[in-house]
Amino acid sequence: MKTILHRNTLSFLGIVFLSFLGITACNKTEETLHPDDYEPNNTRSEAKTVTPGDKIEAYMDKNDIDWYSFTPGHKDYYDITLIDLENQSDELELWVGIYDADGNEIYSRGGSSGAGISVKFSNEGGTYFLKVISRYGKNSGPYSLEVTDQNANDAFEPNETMDHAWDLGNFPVTDKEGQLVSPREKDWYKFTPGSEGIWDYMYLKFVNNSNDLELSATLFDQHGMPLVSMSGGKGATVELSQPSNGGVYYVLVESYQEQSTGGYTFSFKNLGLNDDNEPDDDMDHARVIDTFPTGVISGTILVNQDLEFFRVTLPVHKKISWTVSPAVGNTALYFDVYGPDKDRIGGLEGGSGQTLQYYVNNTGTTDTYFYIGLGGTVGSNGHYSISFTAGDADTGKSGPGSSLGSF
Repeated sequence: MKTILHRNTLSFLGIVFLSFLGITACNKTEETLHPDDYEPNNTRSEAKTVTPGDKIEAYMDKNDIDWYSFTPGHKDYYDITLIDLENQSDELELWVGIYDADGNEIYSRGGSSGAGISVKFSNEGGTYFLKVISRYGKNSGPYSLEVTDQNANDAFEPNETMDHAWDLGNFPVTDKEGQLVSPREKDWYKFTPGSEGIWDYMYLKFVNNSNDLELSATLFDQHGMPLVSMSGGKGATVELSQPSNGGVYYVLVESYQEQSTGGYTFSFKNLGLNDDNEPDDDMDHARVIDTFPTGVISGTILVNQDLEFFRVTLPVHKKISWTVSPAVGNTALYFDVYGPDKDRIGGLEGGSGQTLQYYVNNTGTTDTYFYIGLGGTVGSNGHYSISFTAGDADTGKSGPGSSLGSF
């Protein structure tokens, strides 16, 4: 009896063991029922490479995980990549996650039964990973995957840093198209106003082409020091204005507080606000005054740094007198007078709205000349008028003046 029980026990255990093997085999077969050409790719380290522009056909078992890697065609600047999962089953619910090179999740999305998933995401290039699973692990089915470079950015990339700023050359710059495809993108431009030695106002205009984009623009000098900045609300145009007398400048265009994306159109120019006598900011470019009386001469001191130089002929035994007045009461004028050797021999400084008068005598024995360097503290505007007259030298003339030839 004991022997029979022992044999029955062994028979029963054998049946259970064989049944367990059968169940295990069936489960294993179900897990790999439709292996595709990309298995094994169940972990990130096993991810199969997808080349942008190529379409692959794969199968998703309900307990499977498919990992893929891809490298967009752009590098060191932002652009858009399209991830397109086409669901080829009526029951399958797909889920996709996008990860950076360190495995950090950037974005994820799940779809409904039979629905595909399309994701556009901005990136700076490099290697990225995709994780594809059956949502909730309930259904299986075939799917296709395609990764596509959208080439959505503008023609000035890469220009993400000041060192890589796109050189626009000289003014004017007319109707150029820029694009911010990521809230974190930076567009840097380099330019030269083209008014070397002439003070003028630069005008930079950025027309917002998107209802959602909030633009911000900052102007920098050639050393990277910020000069002026302006931001606008959604869809608003941004304008910058800054005085310049030439040199190299940079402008940074970005999304305000890195919150939005969109396109913009930009144009740069000089406003031409200075007078027609430029350049006359130093003695070497001084305006020549050699006929008297001159009548009223009009000019403009555009900014406090702007100077107006005159080279005035002074015949022997003659005296040249002049009167200069600001056009508005909140501008104050001053001038310095220099001899032919460019040494200062005199000058005057006036208050707001004050008219200044001065003269220079030639007490020597030959014709000569002198320089006037006119400047001001500009109020509402820097317009002025000046007139010159000539007469006999008179060292006893009252009022401010200087003499040449007596030393």
